[in-house]
Amino acid sequence: AMEAGIQPIIGCQLDIDMEDGQSSDRRSHRDHLQKPPSIVLYAATPQGYERLVAIVSQAYLAGETSERPHIRLSWLQQDGAEGLIALTGARGGPVDQAMHDGHPAQAKARLESLRQLFGDRLYIELQRQDGYDRAHEAKMIALAYEAEVPLVATNEAFFPTPEDFEAHDALMAVASNAVMSDDRRPRLSVDNCLKSRSAMVRLFADIPEALENSIEIARRCSAIVETRAPILPRFTGG
Repeated sequence: AMEAGIQPIIGCQLDIDMEDGQSSDRRSHRDHLQKPPSIVLYAATPQGYERLVAIVSQAYLAGETSERPHIRLSWLQQDGAEGLIALTGARGGPVDQAMHDGHPAQAKARLESLRQLFGDRLYIELQRQDGYDRAHEAKMIALAYEAEVPLVATNEAFFPTPEDFEAHDALMAVASNAVMSDDRRPRLSVDNCLKSRSAMVRLFADIPEALENSIEIARRCSAIVETRAPILPRFTGG
């Protein structure tokens, strides 16, 4: 991308333990693929890219082998989050999950913990897949205005076009060790395709600020990855 003169936007969706006694409740004994809460982190600066690399490595090296790789809120609090932009993760995020489960005070507390870490680099993420919960979205928008945290419109895409949904659904069934007709297994919708700019504009026409902030986030990302020679150990002849 950089060789072509394009600024890459480098980020990662990471499972997170908010360490408030609730994060692990979402795990399913039956289905180990059920996700705990997650947030999205973008590298806004070169420093942020280095921090992102470090925390992703920590997620894989510091956890138990029986658990999904994840980060902890305390890691971010201890080592900082400079140069990182954060999205709350929409319905899969810790703030939305607390609100959806009927714990508005906890949702507010989690949002405040993230705001203290990221400051004006935190965005409340909105997604509108088929059948989304309008009442829940209204609560999240109200929380965003109350806490003065900006909104951003996103769409979690897993396949290129709507025609690819059935094939991807079959892959999800295989990953869950289940048959396609099993209603208890994780499923997505046709709306989880890669949407065009015009489609997103139509979908969020009533919240133009959320669309504008997606452009703002892109403009705030200026991390450049330097090309480096491989760092390999030296071997001597035996």
